[in-house]
Amino acid sequence: MANRIQLTSDDFRPYVNAVEDAFGTEVDYAMLVKVYSDSGQADTRHGPAEIVDVRTIPITGNPKSHLNFHVSH
Repeated sequence: MANRIQLTSDDFRPYVNAVEDAFGTEVDYAMLVKVYSDSGQADTRHGPAEIVDVRTIPITGNPKSHLNFHVSH
């Protein structure tokens, strides 16, 4: 490839080994972790709780955070 790869995934742990197997250390890789609210009540709708925070965790190389996510309170 002409340029270094920038890759971001969710926090599904098997991705760490899969990315290493595919790219070795020739990738700037980070995980994007969403933190959900805990209302203390059972969720009755068909969807996840409200997202209250998003974190980027660097895994390999020097991944850039292009996090354009707004959490409303």
